[in-house]
Amino acid sequence: MQRGIVMSPKFTKLPTGDVYFESAVDSAELLKYLLYWDQIEVPKSSIIQFDCSEFKFLEQAGVLSRTPYGNNHQLMCHFDRSHQISLKGSTALINDCTKITLDRNAGDEIVRAHDDVHMLLSTRDAGVWSKAQMSSTIVTSNPVNKTGVELELYNLLPVPSVGTDLNDVLEFKSKRHDELLAFRIYLDDLYQSIINSADIPRAYNTEMNRLELALRNLNRTMNESKIRVVIDSLRSLMSGMDGIIGLGAGLAGIATLLGVSPLIAGMSGAGIGVASKLIPQSSNAIPTELTYVKSIRKSLK
Repeated sequence: MQRGIVMSPKFTKLPTGDVYFESAVDSAELLKYLLYWDQIEVPKSSIIQFDCSEFKFLEQAGVLSRTPYGNNHQLMCHFDRSHQISLKGSTALINDCTKITLDRNAGDEIVRAHDDVHMLLSTRDAGVWSKAQMSSTIVTSNPVNKTGVELELYNLLPVPSVGTDLNDVLEFKSKRHDELLAFRIYLDDLYQSIINSADIPRAYNTEMNRLELALRNLNRTMNESKIRVVIDSLRSLMSGMDGIIGLGAGLAGIATLLGVSPLIAGMSGAGIGVASKLIPQSSNAIPTELTYVKSIRKSLK
């Protein structure tokens, strides 16, 4: 089964309620999701229609889609490669722009688009779609604190370095599809094995052996390519976990980040973290909805 990810632009909500739109794309995160997922969706908002050269290239390649969201506003202005401007109260098309201040309405629509388009796609294809946000926490228009599960592969995942040609990544995916598919299937199994196990520490120890084999195979595959590789983290928050019996008690056994052997990661200070905790999430979150966010860890200490 193919896997898709609904990706947000790189932006943060300001204390004033406005939005600081840093860029349409986070290049490092885009390369990660492009390598390990089959399809990327970036909803197209109607108040501020953002675009960039990377999105256009991947659209033409057939691996990225842009679902329209919102009303059909008449665009008041068009900015191309502009930087450090304010678009409060305006509708606009912004292409390859950075450091844009947007008002609350534009920001809220971007957030709603991310939630609602993911809901739409998940209704059509259950179990296929996840979310990716370019922030360290879930950003939603109607946050509530509910029980969720955080799982992180810290400094374990080989990804293309920033500046890698997108076409090189697509060619690599085509040639080594089976190896990448095997690793992604392993990641799916890792989530389910740890989260569903009645004996979390035992499940963790079992998965460490499988993880070592999976990472050795993946690193060998990546090293055989012409792509320059860096080691990154993969952090996810699973929402809609309220009511799962024994969840808190089961995950309490390894609620802190556990280090792994340098033989696995090729470096010290790497590990897997898993914990059950209260997570601000959408009140409309689908059960076991998965959102990938950016790692906030600097070390294992």
